[in-house]
Amino acid sequence: MRKLPALCIVTALMAALVAAQQAAAQVHYHPDGAPWNQRAQAGPDAEVPGWFYNLGITGLRVKLMEEEPTHLLVMYVLPDTPADGKLRIGDVILGAGGEEFVTPHQNGYGMDKFGPQGPLLDFAIALEACQGDGRKARAKTLPDAESPAATPPEDDDSDHSDDWVQPPTLEPNSQVQRAEAPAWWSVQQAAAASIPSSAPRNHGAIDAGLAEPVPAPLPTEPAPGSLALSVRRDGKIKQITLRLGRKYGSFAPTFPYDCKKTELIREELFAYLADQQHDDGSWGGEVENTFAPLALLASGNKRYLPNVEKNVRFHARTTSAQDSGGLINWRYLSAAIVMSEYALAISDKQQIKWLRGELQEVYNFLLSSQYMDLSQVSPHVQETHPDALPHTPLDAHGGWGHNPGFEGYGPIAMITAQGAIAFALMQRVGIEIDPERHQAAYAFLERGTGKNGYTWYEDQVAGDENYADMGRTGASALAHFLAPFPAQQAYAAPQAAIIARHPEPFPDTHGSPLMGMAYTALGANTGGPGPLRALLQANEWWFTLAQCPDGTFYYQPNRDNAGYGIEARLKASAVVAFVLSIPEASLQITGKGAVR
Repeated sequence: MRKLPALCIVTALMAALVAAQQAAAQVHYHPDGAPWNQRAQAGPDAEVPGWFYNLGITGLRVKLMEEEPTHLLVMYVLPDTPADGKLRIGDVILGAGGEEFVTPHQNGYGMDKFGPQGPLLDFAIALEACQGDGRKARAKTLPDAESPAATPPEDDDSDHSDDWVQPPTLEPNSQVQRAEAPAWWSVQQAAAASIPSSAPRNHGAIDAGLAEPVPAPLPTEPAPGSLALSVRRDGKIKQITLRLGRKYGSFAPTFPYDCKKTELIREELFAYLADQQHDDGSWGGEVENTFAPLALLASGNKRYLPNVEKNVRFHARTTSAQDSGGLINWRYLSAAIVMSEYALAISDKQQIKWLRGELQEVYNFLLSSQYMDLSQVSPHVQETHPDALPHTPLDAHGGWGHNPGFEGYGPIAMITAQGAIAFALMQRVGIEIDPERHQAAYAFLERGTGKNGYTWYEDQVAGDENYADMGRTGASALAHFLAPFPAQQAYAAPQAAIIARHPEPFPDTHGSPLMGMAYTALGANTGGPGPLRALLQANEWWFTLAQCPDGTFYYQPNRDNAGYGIEARLKASAVVAFVLSIPEASLQITGKGAVR
């Protein structure tokens, strides 16, 4: 999009990053149709014919196109939303908010690909701007700003969204002035600046029979709370205005701190999560059963304590000192963290006594499942994962994998970090933790952490100055922040710092991107408000686009593309509610009582 002023410190950070990278978009699509060909099996998105990007509160679902990398193809319109009856499947969005999309997306995974630059970020910028006060001071965007068409009467409330328009002649380097802008606008500034003004826009490439590309018109400035779109349909350019309202407003410059939009989103999500809890006390899988109760507990609202207690009792019923099952360690670590936080938040002595008994069982199981000796290596590993076999007693020592001992490819950093977190929290509840076992978990994480503070997949470093998704690093930072050993506590600060320096892979964690987002934010928070603000402000675009018209949040496609298939709202809503509650510092894992 066009150059815009930036307001936040993160702007310089992100601009420097983009200067070192080519334009990218938050996606990794494949020739076999993934992720677009995946579908939700339940919930409000079950009718959507694929896993597409949600465009915020508009009701639009779109996908990126290899043949038109600066545009968005409409794949679905949610019923009874602002876009319903305005846009259609097959429409191509060429611009938004009076600006033409000019930055192409870049598909793939890696340090040169991470980040949101491209039409998704373009759209997020326009969507956020139209809901905030900054629209009032924005200049008109038609080429002739003095013409009557460019300046509609103040009292003109008529809906011109269905008027066909003739494409005007565009000035390639025309500027748009804004009074204020989110921090992540600087990403697009640097990316757009790298594209020659003569670069082809390719507006007409997808329409068969269109002889030459047709330039997109820049829509007239709509009223505040409305979003003007340039749309190509059947080879013609159409101006469409979506009436979105300004219920949420825009994120504050201090986001996620002192932000009314954040507060409103949180309160709506708390109520949604309470309503979605199952009769048995669960919310579904491990991600939901970790972050939904923690979000409600972090809310500080006593009305949600019965929901949290109900989930705690679910965890207690479904855990024991001896157990079996697939991928079982994830469930026990979730139980340990949730039950410990609840025990540390309440004052009822009888409940705390009961919880200590339940946590002792969980601790005994985690002791048995922690890999400490070559005798714990499953004989099946030789057949299924021969390259993963440990060669020395220290290989993978002290870690946890998906299952007890050493199965498959063995212990990994994300689960091991959660094991160290669980031990630290249980010790605060009063469980006697074996310090040798606890320190073995930290040693595993430190063997897998590069000089730059980045934690890799296992207990080996792939590169001292390289990085990828930050979920493991965030979990490791939190584990070290909570450590009862001063030598380990020192590791948290550099890990929070690298998250702040490289916030762009926030939505891209391997395996469970939403879990990774929560732990990335927790890790950033161990460095105080600065790193957390840097991370979340650089990813305001994600929060803007992931929010649905009903206030829930949607699990967007990402560079890992894992975890979609059952439903697309509850898990994302739980994680967002939790992440936006971190600034309250009302839990042990969010810094309650910590001296920084």
